[in-house]
Amino acid sequence: MYRSIALPTVFDGGVAMFEAVMIAVIATKSSDHSLDKARAEFEAILENKGPQLPLEKENLAIFLKHGRNLEDSVEITLSRGANDANDRYKLYQYLLQWELQRQEQRGVYQHVIRINATSSINDIQNDLRKVLLRHTGNPLFHPMLHRLDTLYVISGPSEAANSRVAECFCHHYGTTQAFRAKIAYFNNLISERPGRSIDSLPEKKQAQHLLHELERFSNDHDWLDLITIESTQHRHRITKWLKRWLGKKVQIICVDTFEARNRSEADLMLDSDGTLVEVMNNLLRFAEAVKEQNKRLSGRHAM
Repeated sequence: MYRSIALPTVFDGGVAMFEAVMIAVIATKSSDHSLDKARAEFEAILENKGPQLPLEKENLAIFLKHGRNLEDSVEITLSRGANDANDRYKLYQYLLQWELQRQEQRGVYQHVIRINATSSINDIQNDLRKVLLRHTGNPLFHPMLHRLDTLYVISGPSEAANSRVAECFCHHYGTTQAFRAKIAYFNNLISERPGRSIDSLPEKKQAQHLLHELERFSNDHDWLDLITIESTQHRHRITKWLKRWLGKKVQIICVDTFEARNRSEADLMLDSDGTLVEVMNNLLRFAEAVKEQNKRLSGRHAM
């Protein structure tokens, strides 16, 4: 007999956030904007007319906190929305962040994950997954691409010989550490599952499929330290999504002419006018520096 594994349910918000939002809304609409009065009114609504909140079903409450203090939290939250946020919305956000801070001080949350302006989605995800993995023991919550040291996206015009650079790069590390493929290789693997091409999907959706496929591939080939992807020059928005989600886990390498250097958003720009030996020496020095940086980061996160 096979024993089924109960999968955890993760709520975006949860009971505590629902309470904070409702209290902030009530306070915003009141004449004196008192959170104490709003809290009492909210409790009266629940007692007389409201639904029963499923408090007993939340085993773990985690607070993703922006900034160092109340003012930081409000400013960061407002910066993510419309630039023309009106005074009423600003007041609501201030009251909401104040109520969330009160919840934190009361110990409503078992864990608080602090987010700063430089935190990538990968950093936040991995901090969150670390808490969930420790709490549940479920391997689904290992960090994203945790078996892989670095994903290198190597791009550039066809005449710049970026494929040759990727080939030499992977040859240096050998097949026991590195795997090289064009982006079409992973897209074909993805398309085999639904039985249709993903090329017609929005680029963000394509990037999500690619991320999940890379994670599957990395788990199935757990001896690999790095993967290189080529032929991405016409899919630069997909590359941007991967970089946004994975942060320093993704390193974008562009092989192009020196004149194109200022137009590139790459982590490393390699001059295609140089010799292959010069290009490879620069790339390998960069890769070793990335590896050392990742070791330091891994050590810090493990503490």
